[in-house]
Amino acid sequence: MSTRTVEVIRVGTIDLDINYPGKQLVRLRDLSALYEGGSVKDLKELHDRLRGKRLSAINVEVWDQISGAYLGSYNTDEHGTLVLPTDKKFVEVLQWKLAGGGYSDCFNGERAAGMPGLFFYFPCNEGLRSTTIKSFPGVSGQQYTFPVESRWDWYDSGFFNRPALRADGQNSLQLFGATPVGKRSFQFLWYCNDPTSDYQIFSYSGLGLGAPNDFLLQVSDEKLEGVLGDGINAAGTTQLEAGKWYLVQINTRMYSGWGGLTPRLLFGLEMDVYLGGVSELSVGPTTVDADEAANNPLVHLGGKENDGFDEIRHLDRELYENEIADYAAFLKQGRVAGKSKGSLGSVGW
Repeated sequence: MSTRTVEVIRVGTIDLDINYPGKQLVRLRDLSALYEGGSVKDLKELHDRLRGKRLSAINVEVWDQISGAYLGSYNTDEHGTLVLPTDKKFVEVLQWKLAGGGYSDCFNGERAAGMPGLFFYFPCNEGLRSTTIKSFPGVSGQQYTFPVESRWDWYDSGFFNRPALRADGQNSLQLFGATPVGKRSFQFLWYCNDPTSDYQIFSYSGLGLGAPNDFLLQVSDEKLEGVLGDGINAAGTTQLEAGKWYLVQINTRMYSGWGGLTPRLLFGLEMDVYLGGVSELSVGPTTVDADEAANNPLVHLGGKENDGFDEIRHLDRELYENEIADYAAFLKQGRVAGKSKGSLGSVGW
């Protein structure tokens, strides 16, 4: 079986002195002859093999390897130089496919310093029948091992043509987040398998799904419902559909202060939920006594049997309205039929 070995040389940047990150310039050379050319007969032949063949006028399709979003088709110039869109918003690690077949290893686009305050970021792309979620090397993700008793599994293909976590309907995925006091945010893709019965999908600052929590998001009457620690709630307006992927984005706020006729420590709670980049519900503000607030960094994700999760992230800050909308557009536009369209479910917004 013959393979083609392509050397990738970073040769420069565009606009790096003005904007960060800038576009990356790489040069592609075909070095197959060096590895597959057999014995060397003379020095000139060796020189030609070492020099390789510049891959000029080659079509290259590019993806964001973290989200799976398709970024478009690019062409090398007569020197084999390729301009990579590493300055594109929300892109951290690139992968490309050369005309004629063959994928690159992931290319770090120098955005992999990550987002400030990122606590966990699970691309959930391995698809292995194992208990560990890993992020890509060099990207500000972490590694998480499922509890022994967990029966979470993998869907072979999710929102983009790659695996996604599959819920077993009984266990929650427990994550260690930031201290909930202040502004925090969460973002994940959620595959709704069947919304016809009520259940919980997200909790923060508490003891987990089905237990007291400061912040809770659940399915109720085939819509999302947000619940704060003292029971105050607000329902969304979107009628949830089976077999759909939804981009859920959550901002939480918790503030401490003294109040009451007999001064005591109180916590103020608020939560905003966005669906597909659009405001879905807001609940609060409300206050709870300090001894009633759970106030711990535990985060739980759970779902009905065969629900799915992907792109799980948590920031030690709020998500701003413009990035909430822009990220939703990035995912939706990157889901291109025949390029990045997953075999499981469709867009729910």
